Amino acid sequence: MLKQLSKYNHLLILFILSIFYMMPMFLYSGIIHFSMQDTYFHLSRITGMSNVWTSPVNYASFHHNGSMINQFYPWLTIYPAYLFFKITGSMVWGYKIYCWFITLATLLISYYSMFKMKKSTNIALIFSAVYTFSAYRATDMFYRGSLGEAVAMTFFPLVLAGAYEIFIGNDKNWRILTFGMTLIVYTHLLSVAMLAVMIALFLIISFPFWQDKVKRLKSLAKATIMTVLLSLAFIIPFLEQMTQLDLYTPKGVSLEGFDYRRLLGNLIFNRVNGFSIGLFLFLAIFMTVVGWKKLKKPDIVIFVVGVLMFISTTRLLPWDKLSSTPLLTIQFVWRLNAIITLLLAYSFSVSFDSKKAVVRINRQILLLPIIAILHIVSIFNLYNSEKVYNLVARNDDMRTVIQDRDITAIDNSLHNIDYANQRVVENMDVVANYKFVLDGKEIKPEFNLTDNEITIVLKDVKKSSDFVTPVYRYIGQKVTINDKKVNSKLSDSGTTELQVPKGNSKITIFYQYTWLARVARIVSVVALIFTVVPKNLILKLRKKANLRSSE
Repeated sequence: MLKQLSKYNHLLILFILSIFYMMPMFLYSGIIHFSMQDTYFHLSRITGMSNVWTSPVNYASFHHNGSMINQFYPWLTIYPAYLFFKITGSMVWGYKIYCWFITLATLLISYYSMFKMKKSTNIALIFSAVYTFSAYRATDMFYRGSLGEAVAMTFFPLVLAGAYEIFIGNDKNWRILTFGMTLIVYTHLLSVAMLAVMIALFLIISFPFWQDKVKRLKSLAKATIMTVLLSLAFIIPFLEQMTQLDLYTPKGVSLEGFDYRRLLGNLIFNRVNGFSIGLFLFLAIFMTVVGWKKLKKPDIVIFVVGVLMFISTTRLLPWDKLSSTPLLTIQFVWRLNAIITLLLAYSFSVSFDSKKAVVRINRQILLLPIIAILHIVSIFNLYNSEKVYNLVARNDDMRTVIQDRDITAIDNSLHNIDYANQRVVENMDVVANYKFVLDGKEIKPEFNLTDNEITIVLKDVKKSSDFVTPVYRYIGQKVTINDKKVNSKLSDSGTTELQVPKGNSKITIFYQYTWLARVARIVSVVALIFTVVPKNLILKLRKKANLRSSE
């Protein structure tokens, strides 16, 4: 009874913490955006989700070029932001409510994950607060506006808990790893790659000490196979486009570790624009060392890996020489702080626990307000700055405020070349200036845009002509001229080109999901049913089916 009461009290605390976490964002009018960060990009993504279930392209956003953004940037876990936007009728409020929703989810999932590993509500509470209020997560949420990585961090604890259970706990809980990795696949691909490396590292370290090696390997195989099957709805359409088209993909130029002096300054002053783990987790390293005796062997491994990764983000490692390796995929060394935050928050939470109830409660009463106040002060410092130093661009980031009235202008002006055809990058004129070209000459035709399609009207064309449009071309594109299906081709500008007949033409360009993409969705839905439905229920249904067939 007392344990149940403790859980309910903790849930209430987590709810209150979520409100305190988001308080700075809700107290300011509009959405605070820094000029060289990603908020505009993600707001346009949210706008473009109105038809995402039926079409891979939305013409309402991203300069109306028909960017297939949702085939390349996972969207499923960000879709609730669109729902909040539609429910409230305000992008500003929809965005803020979504950020609160994700924060509450992070607190709850972190709590659940740690409880699964340590069977302690007190350790779970501390971990949930320390991890969710971490400086790097705040950097993603409040400074970078990087929804993809911020939302992915919601599910990181599930991955750690799932791997923990398979490697040293109850391997029957392999589904935790499956759901964690699958949710991240549908959120942020780069995080999937980093976590896969983390799992492989812990596998190599822990394997010699496993009991029931074959059994645990089978559980790991189940988790991997089911993750792949559940993720096919995104993976297959992604690969279908990537393998058949020559697309421009965002790449890092070179990798660079933190300058020691600048890193120390960002840590001490807990600067949210510093891309660091923050003051609290930095101090937590030393506090964990003090409480070292409370760590078991797996906890020590997690802590040591976290500390070594933290040290590796500095110039101690020759990152410039590693830029020619696959490590360049992460684009920025500071991305590792997402995993470092997870590992250090875990080890600190375990070391901070006490067997004495009074000491435990007093520590919680002291720690939780400190974490909340440090976070709130840091965000207010960020939001009250007209400009902050951009560590990546080595320039000032100017603060602006986005209101609902600005959203249409953002959708109209923000053109996105990520995953456009490579030719677009080499010849931006047609795309950037939204040009229509008929037989080599720019024209100004009538055209109409909806979420699903673009309709272009040509009048009095003197002869059959080549017509170049400013809209991208991907697999799944459908084109009609005067309601008759025609084929399009890739123009020299990397956009859609077609042959138009003499006279008047009504051209409609739209998209449908390919048959391969639709089959992949079905496979993932079936895999989800088999993963979620209890095994006993499946066996009962099979028995009933066998009995009926034998009658």
